[in-house]
Amino acid sequence: MEIWERSSIRFMLNAKLDELHGEGFEDFFHDVMCVLNPGFLNVRTAGRLGDQGADGLLLCGKKLYACYAPQTVVPSSIAGKFKTDLAKAIEKRGNEFKTFVFVHNDRRGIHPEVASLLATARDDHPELSFENFGRRHFYAEFCRMEKWQSRTSLARSPQNRWSSASYWKNWSRSWITSPNTGAPLRTCRPSPDLRSRRWNITGFPGMSAIA
Repeated sequence: MEIWERSSIRFMLNAKLDELHGEGFEDFFHDVMCVLNPGFLNVRTAGRLGDQGADGLLLCGKKLYACYAPQTVVPSSIAGKFKTDLAKAIEKRGNEFKTFVFVHNDRRGIHPEVASLLATARDDHPELSFENFGRRHFYAEFCRMEKWQSRTSLARSPQNRWSSASYWKNWSRSWITSPNTGAPLRTCRPSPDLRSRRWNITGFPGMSAIA
């Protein structure tokens, strides 16, 4: 994958993740993992059973995934849910996983208190491994995808402003190319008002080009 393609993916992925919380974020995570891993199980809730402490299971790696994407990060609330999910997973799925993966949507990274929480859980449960799965991990997974897979995953959510038909119709035109070689020089993206038919050039504030 070319560097300009990776830059475009990073921009669109961040735009999408900024808008996803709760069940919407969990659904997006399921979409990504199902594309990349045939052995991934997107666990749904089932009446009184709930999800038994798992938002997803990876059969081949014996990993259990738990998603945390509140609109407002409150460490004490996350700590309570984390402890509840971990206890439930150990009780109900003790033989099904060896690694507990904390999946989150924090743009800046994992909160210091949450990091300490994971370290404490590692010490309390030496038989288990604990991992973090955040935005950089999402980006790395998207870079592994084929182009049609990344496009499908990013466009699936109807509430995302970058998933509109107009955006994808114009996406292939959103590159400035060299007049000599035709190679892309800088990535561009549609402005929020697509009717203006103007493009904002990533990395050059205030500059634009007419489509």
